[in-house]
Amino acid sequence: MKVVDKKEDGNTSNVTFASNFINLEKQLKANLNTYTSILFLQTLIVFFTWYFGIEQTSELIYNVNYRVFDIFFALCIRLFICLFTYYFIVTSGTHPRYRKNMIALNYWLSCTYLILGISKIVLLIGSSYNHGDKFVRFIVAIITIIPSYFEIKYSNSMYSIIIEIFENVGKKKKNDIDIEDPRNRYYNGPKNKNKKKLSIFSMFKILKPYFLPKGCNNKIRAASTFFVLISSKACNIISPIYIGLAVSKK
Repeated sequence: MKVVDKKEDGNTSNVTFASNFINLEKQLKANLNTYTSILFLQTLIVFFTWYFGIEQTSELIYNVNYRVFDIFFALCIRLFICLFTYYFIVTSGTHPRYRKNMIALNYWLSCTYLILGISKIVLLIGSSYNHGDKFVRFIVAIITIIPSYFEIKYSNSMYSIIIEIFENVGKKKKNDIDIEDPRNRYYNGPKNKNKKKLSIFSMFKILKPYFLPKGCNNKIRAASTFFVLISSKACNIISPIYIGLAVSKK
């Protein structure tokens, strides 16, 4: 019979986990770099098209039906949020839950921006704006739609990867937990005899934070809880007496 050393098996699982973790981190970083590059180039193209092609001849009054400044402004906000969260997403030391939330934020911003671009095209089609730069405004709106599709695609891929990392980290922690009763580490005798039991004083020290917590507000809450509890028990005991008196008077 072949005997498998637990230590050797644990080392093998650790090596496998480390290699998978490194591969997933590389994929996540590659997708994030692609997402950020597309977003940065999209912002530059929209800025030059909007500023040099439209803004020089636009009126000062803002009109949501044909002005495309809101598209550029929303794109700048998205780029700022992406750059702000970039470091925390790439850093493996950040908690996976926070990384997942940041990736989800970028994903939903991409989806919202795609809806904004489509809505702007619909508004441009239905508006009565007939100046010569209307075609350029359509180009700006289309420029926002096409890259947004790829941004959604890459952000969705990043979210799938971070979910896998989150699950792997959870499995690793679960496997590392020793299910042995920790009390057995300090006891070498028979399993069911001569075990130490908690004294009343030790039990009081353990339960003290629950009925006598620290802080004045917490003490008031605990005292009011016990007061209501004792009062309810007292009412349950006294209520049959009053019910009997009420019936006897009739």
